[in-house]
Amino acid sequence: MPPPRVIKMDIEGAEYAALMGASKLLATHHPIVFLATHGPQVHRLCCDFLTGLGYALQPLDGGTIEDSDELIARWGSPS
Repeated sequence: MPPPRVIKMDIEGAEYAALMGASKLLATHHPIVFLATHGPQVHRLCCDFLTGLGYALQPLDGGTIEDSDELIARWGSPS
């Protein structure tokens, strides 16, 4: 099977663990990630992890990245 081009993740607080488990796939294939985070600590960890891999983050609700719990992550520069 080909690697995914898009990942949608909303898993009630385990998002960071799932991203860590997918780190090789994310670093190699750079799928777009739709991410819903649950809790400020998990949100920070996920944002730091994705930006560390070279992903640009954008809130889906028009707010700021810090205040939004729903993000889209695209590899590379923000569009």
